[in-house]
Amino acid sequence: MPRTLPPEILRMTFEKVSDKSTLCNILLACQQFRQLVESARVYADAAFSKHPIRFKLDSFLKAIEGPRALFVRSLTFDAEDIRHHELKVIDEILMKTTNLKALCLERRTLPHVRFLQNPPFLLTKLELRDIPLDTPTVRFLEAQTSLEFLSIRTHISGPLPHRFSPSAFPNLKTLVTECKVLDRLASVPPNITHLYIKLSGYFSSGPPRPRRLDSVLVLACHMESSYVTTLCVKTEWLELHGIMDASSDLAIVLRTCQRHTLRGIRLVISPYAPIQPPVQFQQRFDEAPSLEFVEVCNTTGQHHECRRWYRDSPQPVKIRWKCQRGSEWQADWLKDVDIVEGTNLVET
Repeated sequence: MPRTLPPEILRMTFEKVSDKSTLCNILLACQQFRQLVESARVYADAAFSKHPIRFKLDSFLKAIEGPRALFVRSLTFDAEDIRHHELKVIDEILMKTTNLKALCLERRTLPHVRFLQNPPFLLTKLELRDIPLDTPTVRFLEAQTSLEFLSIRTHISGPLPHRFSPSAFPNLKTLVTECKVLDRLASVPPNITHLYIKLSGYFSSGPPRPRRLDSVLVLACHMESSYVTTLCVKTEWLELHGIMDASSDLAIVLRTCQRHTLRGIRLVISPYAPIQPPVQFQQRFDEAPSLEFVEVCNTTGQHHECRRWYRDSPQPVKIRWKCQRGSEWQADWLKDVDIVEGTNLVET
């Protein structure tokens, strides 16, 4: 990082230092301060919640003039109605934040923005919503070789015209996307361990489609795109959305998925599902010898309840996840839960 203090300040700081212990304490304090700043997030909305988007963006651009832009690590632009002239200001902001590590942007079009052609940063986390996957966007994504988390959804219906390079995303660990985007990957990034396939209403009827997703340990998807379970041959944790009938839907998936590695299954009941009948999962445990538990999550209005049926346990237990709702699939499925009702008779 470039020096941000003027030379006279540095001289005043160190001219009285005469021993090694004092110097070490100063350096330690500087290191701790830098760690504190690097973990900070800047929210432009906080101070200007009642002002127009353009005013907020202009104010934020002015606030990060000079070396302060170097301290911006995470930015979220989540307004759905960003106009073209506002996008230009966003482009100016992004061209200044050379140490940016996380970016969330929602925009149907990205015309003539500099950060796509010549990004000044290498991101580790990127979320793009409702965007076109045209050639500039694909090239921008391929240039982000440090990405560890990528969430990407596009508004284009039907198959996408552009494919990603086989060498794209070498460090990617978590991917949230749609079937049509997954079809555009010439090969699956080798280090992906967490995969979430969002429902898009489009399903590919033929190649190109990844044959195997060998590295995926955690898979989340909708029942209507559950064909992906057949590709993930080493999945240990499986989360299924859009469940209408817990017993029958689970039976359907277990008939087709690679069930010999499964350790835990979460069934997220659809809000449109009828009242669930009493469930018995013993036969499902017999079909999947490595399966430790089946979890059923039901949300009715403001009420959210998760219950787990453990192997060889006579009754389910009510659990509470320690993480934010919706991110359970990324958490530790064994350690990030508390049992709040019932007794688990099986050590896990």
